[in-house]
Amino acid sequence: MADELARPIARISIECAFHGRPVYVKLWRPDGTGLLVHSDMHDIAERREVGVLRFSRVFAPEAQEILIETPSGFGEDLSIFKLTIEESSTSGPSGRTLGI
Repeated sequence: MADELARPIARISIECAFHGRPVYVKLWRPDGTGLLVHSDMHDIAERREVGVLRFSRVFAPEAQEILIETPSGFGEDLSIFKLTIEESSTSGPSGRTLGI
């Protein structure tokens, strides 16, 4: 996935829900392909949720999306880092299940 995220970005599109908040973002490449980025929320305990980012390839913007052109050179020299989560004195790389 790091290779996919490190590719140049020509445009960004956003779709907002009825309340005006973004639902997802799509990163569009100069070749016209895109990467959809959105979150899924999971209940892990009463009144506690964890959000997980989901990625998938897309090939055309939807009519209702807001399209934003990025400046030339945007995203040409990106660095990708894996997030480390710390909870109750326990830490681990994001995307892994921790047994506590």
